[in-house]
Amino acid sequence: MKKAVISLGVTAIALAAAACGSSPSPTSTPKSTAPIQASGALVKVAIKNFTFIPSKLSLKGASVVEVTNLDSVIHTFTAVNKSFNSGPIMPGQSVMVKIPSGGGTQAVTIAYQCSIHQYMTGTITVTP
Repeated sequence: MKKAVISLGVTAIALAAAACGSSPSPTSTPKSTAPIQASGALVKVAIKNFTFIPSKLSLKGASVVEVTNLDSVIHTFTAVNKSFNSGPIMPGQSVMVKIPSGGGTQAVTIAYQCSIHQYMTGTITVTP
């Protein structure tokens, strides 16, 4: 009976170690620049190393974007045309931002930036 318990314990430790070894390092940044596509769903954007990840979004209709600030300074998630503005996002904080539908029959592209660090930019394409 002790052999079975020890064997299960060793297996559990081995599985835990394997899981830890397969996770990305905390400083890794996704390399994909392909737009994230969503349809009326919650989309997540991270702010890390003064970059929006992903920086290009393609949304269908009005959507909600959850923006998480992983940097150690305050940022914003602000439409250049003023159609949305997160306000200040403190380090470690997440905010929900409603992205307008565009209202027409054609796709609308909205440029966004951090209003504090205006070199941090991205685009959101909203299709009807």
